[in-house]
Amino acid sequence: MGIGLRPQTREVTRLTAESRPSPAVHRLYLEIGAGDGWCLVHSPDLPGVGFKAVSREAALALAPGALLAELDWARRAGVGELSGPAVVAGEVTLDVPAAAGDTEATFEPDLEPLDDPYLGFVLRYLDASRAALLGLIGRLPSRYLDWRAAEGKRTLGEVLGHISDADAFYVVRLEDQAEAGRDLWPRYAGRDLGLGPVERACRTRELALERLGRLTPADRRRIVERDPHAETWTARKVLRRLVWHERYHTRQIEDYLAGS
Repeated sequence: MGIGLRPQTREVTRLTAESRPSPAVHRLYLEIGAGDGWCLVHSPDLPGVGFKAVSREAALALAPGALLAELDWARRAGVGELSGPAVVAGEVTLDVPAAAGDTEATFEPDLEPLDDPYLGFVLRYLDASRAALLGLIGRLPSRYLDWRAAEGKRTLGEVLGHISDADAFYVVRLEDQAEAGRDLWPRYAGRDLGLGPVERACRTRELALERLGRLTPADRRRIVERDPHAETWTARKVLRRLVWHERYHTRQIEDYLAGS
């Protein structure tokens, strides 16, 4: 199964809602940091493939290998058979520290109302991603939660805490302005529950999935802006980012352990 990049285009090729969970092509979107030149790669069709590179050119060079690796993982994890070539469907340059992994971009597919096929696809992806993360952590002695790969890096427990915080951050972006103003983040983040990193990660994911299970038609089509940078959010973007973030940090943990 070969993966190659088709000629690049800044135009977005639309696919039908029915075909998108198993697309003919995997659309890649590039987010380039205006200040540092680093490039973040996103894909609504394979949201777990997201990664960063030192430049646009480096990202394009790494993309085929990253796609093959994630497609193989998705097949083995039961997400689905998602073979197909890749096409760069769009790119944007934003004032974000892309080298740090910060991302704010909203792409055209994010703006489409959320349909059942895509929701079901991402829920399968989230289940498989969380199983992979917990399986990785579960094979380690508990003392590894306090281990850090290098000075300045998060401990493994802190990485789990960061994932829990992000789950809450994303889920709150599903709400309208009135609901978001009720300070929902602490409820979803679970920092005051007195749980260890693994237990808290499980609890925050339960809360996130519970919220995703009661999406209304208004939730599915809502487009809102959120502080601190008036970033645009939709249900599709929330789902993409949930997967992107967890798969990114799961691979990060794998790299830490491989280098230990």
